[in-house]
Amino acid sequence: MTIAEKKPRKQRSDSAAAAIRAAQNAVAPPLQPPSFKMLSDAEMVLFADIVLARARDDWKEADLYFAADLARCLFDLDREQVALSSEDTVITTSMGSRVENPRIKIISRYRSEASALARTLQIGGRGGIGDPRTLEKARQLERNARGTANQVAAEDNALLAG
Repeated sequence: MTIAEKKPRKQRSDSAAAAIRAAQNAVAPPLQPPSFKMLSDAEMVLFADIVLARARDDWKEADLYFAADLARCLFDLDREQVALSSEDTVITTSMGSRVENPRIKIISRYRSEASALARTLQIGGRGGIGDPRTLEKARQLERNARGTANQVAAEDNALLAG
């Protein structure tokens, strides 16, 4: 980009155009992970929740790659926590010594990885991609539009059924 070229300005979150864009995003098909990132059905549920943490327009292709990794990591973390809940935190080895259950380190590793991925995606904490007030306005617009779209769909279903 040369000095004469200007970077396009991001749309204001309180404009009519932003409200229209939020409504379009609310009825758009859900974002999907990259085609080479195969996720199980359970991981896809987590992925869908993750991508709702930001406004649709804030997601880049590379972010979806990391969001898929985060979904898989959270699924694995939950699986290990469930397994640990039915085991003792201290176990006895075959030699008779008592040691910390190895799952505790595995869980800690998954938590660290999930935290790092969430920071990379700039979700789930302070900081982020721009002014938090502006980002929250964009997210709120999209949430409101999604709620309206769901309400309209429910009313349409009720009319069709009645």
